Amino acid sequence: MTGNNENNTSIIPIGSTGLSKAGNSIGITKKILFSRIVNIFNKAFCLLNSENIKVCDKNYLLLLESDLNHRKINIYSYKANSNKDYKDALSLFLTITEIDPTHYISLEMTATCK
Repeated sequence: MTGNNENNTSIIPIGSTGLSKAGNSIGITKKILFSRIVNIFNKAFCLLNSENIKVCDKNYLLLLESDLNHRKINIYSYKANSNKDYKDALSLFLTITEIDPTHYISLEMTATCK
């Protein structure tokens, strides 16, 4: 005999209606992945624009995703200091697309690096 509250060690709590809190678990997972993507994206974006961006002190991913006019106002040249910066940025953007294959900004930046 096992009750609903007896030694429940499941990561996703199961209620009387099935996976009642799966949505919360999925939301937490997305936040973890997104925070990882933010750091990688910002580093890659700064490498891709290393000729003009000397200090990577902004959250460029947040700016690009939340403000549709940001790129119209801030014209980025996408010029790196060296071919190595392009290659390193490309590698980082590809890492993001492995984590989230539908991350459209990283897909766009991957094409720009190439």
